[in-house]
Amino acid sequence: MEDNRTKTEDKAKLRAKYKRLRNAIPKEVAMASDKAITANFLASEIYTKADEIFTFVSIGDEIDTLSIIEKALCDGKKVFVPFTISKPSKGEGGKMKAVRICGLEDLEEKDFGLREPREDLAKRNEEMDSPVRAGARPAQVGSGHAMTRPKAEMTGVDCGSEPAMTRPEAGMTGVEAAMTRVVIIVPSLAVDKEGYRIGYGGGYYDRYLKEHQENPPVPQWNFKTVTLQRKAFVVPTIPHEPHDQPINYIITEEGTIQTKA
Repeated sequence: MEDNRTKTEDKAKLRAKYKRLRNAIPKEVAMASDKAITANFLASEIYTKADEIFTFVSIGDEIDTLSIIEKALCDGKKVFVPFTISKPSKGEGGKMKAVRICGLEDLEEKDFGLREPREDLAKRNEEMDSPVRAGARPAQVGSGHAMTRPKAEMTGVDCGSEPAMTRPEAGMTGVEAAMTRVVIIVPSLAVDKEGYRIGYGGGYYDRYLKEHQENPPVPQWNFKTVTLQRKAFVVPTIPHEPHDQPINYIITEEGTIQTKA
């Protein structure tokens, strides 16, 4: 118990330290690194082979995810973002759910400038956790209901001629074709090469990841976790506790780091 309390205190100090360091990055340097990190992620197989993307919505000096959301929508992927169900309390992390959006206009500003799906959308829209999805891949050509994609004027991105994921990849087995491959982009202030990170202290993602590892919504639901981070904030070690969930991949300006998670 004492050891965990010490680690929690250490993480709080590190959280303040890395926030301070991140805030001190010149704007032009941050924008250049964001662009390189985003490009590396979008070019990776982690992204290109994903059917669904669940990502935090960046604000302030966080690494940009808005362009990732726009590109994923244009590529015909399903995009989900967090909706807060309850705040952290009594030593338990906050609870969130993943809600599907079809454009940035589906978001509204909440406390502290955070952007989440509109309340009415969160109540009625398809949720990532729902067993109704039954692990299905995006609509196939000739399935009777074409996948829709956002218009370029809506997202500010040229969507091209066709969604990227409209048919199974060549050589796929039946099991692979039925599997829904999900990428979850997890925020971090710093991360080590084992995948342990300093987050914002709310415990939302650790709780969400633990629950979905233990009880996936459907058997064919296969997810990988990613954090987008500047190389300077990939550090030798981060103190971690039993409830902390390590990340599978770290995307930096220099490329992809696969952890042991």
